Amino acid sequence: MSALLAINKPVGPTSHDVLQTLRRITGEKRIGHAGTLDPLASGVLVVGIGRDATKQLDEAVQKEKEYLATITLGETSTTDDAEGLITKYQSPITNHQLPITKQPTKKEVAVVLKEFIGSIKQVPPPYSAVKIRGQEAYKRARRGEKLNMPPRDVDIFSIELISYDYPTLVL
Repeated sequence: MSALLAINKPVGPTSHDVLQTLRRITGEKRIGHAGTLDPLASGVLVVGIGRDATKQLDEAVQKEKEYLATITLGETSTTDDAEGLITKYQSPITNHQLPITKQPTKKEVAVVLKEFIGSIKQVPPPYSAVKIRGQEAYKRARRGEKLNMPPRDVDIFSIELISYDYPTLVL
């Protein structure tokens, strides 16, 4: 059997969980995926089944990707995501350049978002699926390990502000 599949992974299971399910269904041992989705992420997981298909996964990883994100301005959590406990709620918001003494307007948010377009160094949060010495960072972080997450080169080609209703924005 050889196939490339686009699996719509829901929130909850890990990418590895999806592969295990496919192994049980197909009986195929050689199954891999192109990129990892965090358990809290839903979206397309590209899966290769069989030798020929898994060889093509490196090419799929290099392709441009599109994300949909919902962000709550001013909140900080223990895990840097919606799963953690809110440890801080800051209002008014202060960005890295100017203190904002009122709720930012849609136009002000759009101006700040443009600063992220281009090649940037991104430090993944410790509670992410990025592997550190062969294990997902979130597993190590949940055990209380202090992680030094190295920055990664990320290219952001565009950011679209889909909706904004303070303090929530959708990109």
